[in-house]
Amino acid sequence: EKKLPQATIEATRPMAELIERQPVEIQPGDRAAFLEAVQADYQEMSDYQMFESEYLTCANVDMQVEYPHLPSYNRFRDRHYPFSISVYNQNVFDLLQERHYLDAETVEYIREGAR
Repeated sequence: EKKLPQATIEATRPMAELIERQPVEIQPGDRAAFLEAVQADYQEMSDYQMFESEYLTCANVDMQVEYPHLPSYNRFRDRHYPFSISVYNQNVFDLLQERHYLDAETVEYIREGAR
């Protein structure tokens, strides 16, 4: 059985001001869509946007993934993958807004504050 990643978004400024520094946990039913949005964003970004996104980070994602086909004693069974979200992650912000993690006003504030 394949287990979907567990993702938690730790916000940095200006996103942190809006969600009061509380992590946003992606619900199990939204995790596959979240990963697809992240992949789509990185495939659509230009080289310059990828470079600049490091400076326009507005949230950090902490993703835990379990590989249940590996034995429990295998150190690679549970993995931790951190990455950042910037204003260039359009698909991610669309998903967060569509699934009611963030409202339109918050998304606009984040984009304006990070530029």
